[in-house]
Amino acid sequence: MEDEIEFLEKTLARLLEWNRTADSKVPPILAICTSMLAVVAALFPKISCWTILSIIIGIFAISPLILCLFFLFFATFPRTQGPKRSLCYFEGIKTYDPKSYLDEIIKITDEQYSADLASQCHRNAEIASIKYQQIKIALGLLFFSVIPWILFIFILYRGK
Repeated sequence: MEDEIEFLEKTLARLLEWNRTADSKVPPILAICTSMLAVVAALFPKISCWTILSIIIGIFAISPLILCLFFLFFATFPRTQGPKRSLCYFEGIKTYDPKSYLDEIIKITDEQYSADLASQCHRNAEIASIKYQQIKIALGLLFFSVIPWILFIFILYRGK
């Protein structure tokens, strides 16, 4: 049982690190995306200067950047749903008053602790999977927007 608990504790630590790593990928993508949108905003022309071509290219340039921001938001939004009465998860721990939490910790068995850790590992694996999927989509949208963005900036800059 001790080996199982050690394995689960290490697995949980690894999964928490994966979540931190996913979160660390957001700032550079966010900085690039917002910078690209800021350049568009700075060069935005009067409505009288628009053509059908510039509108179409603008939609293909701006839409993926805005969607990218949404996916980054969802990737970093805290997911705190987990086991309601966990002894090792902060949302579960807060359901106890300090004395009852101490009482539960004192009487927990290795099997109960192992089950609690396993549920934490599973939940954090779900969270990491969601985060990486959303960051992957955001990055894809950012890459997809580059060519239309360059064309759009050329059109906007030429119009100035």
